[in-house]
Amino acid sequence: MVKRAPMSSRGQDSAKKVPPLTPNDVLRSCAESASRAGSNRRGTMDPMRPEAPIRFPFDERKAAAAAAYLLSLEGKRMNYMRLLKLLYLAERQSLATLRRPIIGDTPYSLDQGPVLSRVYDLIKANKPVGAWGECIERDARYEIRLKAVPDFGPLSDSEIEILRQASELYRRHDQWALRDMMHEFPEWEDPEGSSIEIPLERILEAFHKTAAEIERVRQNAREEEYFAQLFRG
Repeated sequence: MVKRAPMSSRGQDSAKKVPPLTPNDVLRSCAESASRAGSNRRGTMDPMRPEAPIRFPFDERKAAAAAAYLLSLEGKRMNYMRLLKLLYLAERQSLATLRRPIIGDTPYSLDQGPVLSRVYDLIKANKPVGAWGECIERDARYEIRLKAVPDFGPLSDSEIEILRQASELYRRHDQWALRDMMHEFPEWEDPEGSSIEIPLERILEAFHKTAAEIERVRQNAREEEYFAQLFRG
């Protein structure tokens, strides 16, 4: 299990204001990015550029805390596909707003839209161990629920606010409405029954981030990976 460095602990970015989201914000971002990219869903990324892909270390404690927080806002039980969609929306917004994701998962395009791959594996697991299995379990074929009092300590105030906004904004959207909406996201590609990794650069480009802003996120990822390796070692 990956532990984050003390500098990413709760409250570090509590002073940073997270602007409220609206459905129009999400749809406008999709429309503008699609217009700029034309028919090329890969946006402006150059596949030959030398930089390594941006990857943050996955933090299962934060994944469990984020999922548990969303579940706690919606009756402690949810369709797992809907939870996956809300977590992706929050991860995406955090990357654009805070210049780092909440969980550090690797997103993939699947037929049912973009998902966070490690979280998806945890949901599919029969009896997951670790932080996820301690507080979350499958309750039915398509449902998951909280089974213990969750620990929200790994989440910063800003991350909690992003999760709260995602739950509130899409409270009336079921998993199918979220899937249809997210099929319009510029970073999603139709995998035609397979799966395609979504580079974080492409998500940032969907929010019209500049090359300098994307490089700042890349540096944040390097720093988090450095501290994660120190804690693993």
